[in-house]
Amino acid sequence: MNSQNPNKTAKSLTMQVDELSLEQLEALGEALLDFEGLEDLQNWLSSR
Repeated sequence: MNSQNPNKTAKSLTMQVDELSLEQLEALGEALLDFEGLEDLQNWLSSR
């Protein structure tokens, strides 16, 4: 994970998740089962 302020990181991730389509949210829901940490979410969002 990067060394950003945790609040900025959380806001950035929230904004990215808010912009996902319903189909992408469903895919994220399935992918979350395999995530081991915040970095997995960041990587998943970056790949979209």
